[in-house]
Amino acid sequence: MLLPGASLEVDIRAINNGEGFWLGNNRWEIHDRIYVHKGDGTVFPISGVNVVSLTKHDLIALKHLIVSEGDEAALYELTVHDPNINVPGDIVRRRALAFYRLWKASRDRNS
Repeated sequence: MLLPGASLEVDIRAINNGEGFWLGNNRWEIHDRIYVHKGDGTVFPISGVNVVSLTKHDLIALKHLIVSEGDEAALYELTVHDPNINVPGDIVRRRALAFYRLWKASRDRNS
């Protein structure tokens, strides 16, 4: 996930203009970030400045928050029986909520 301050569009444009560095194995580096190009045309960041890697469980919880428009109670109800999300310290839900706020702020800025 790209954090504010990074732009997928800007980075991809720079790569397409020959400004990126080919790392092999379908990977490019640009602006201190590494991107993977999947065979289906999808490109996504995997590491670097302003890149946060979400775990599978972070992503599941984030999707629940997106669908429920940030409703924390709904997230809890949907995940209360999932041992991978319902962990001590509620870290997965807290991380997902932080990612949701970033995602929402980015969408609000771009609309």
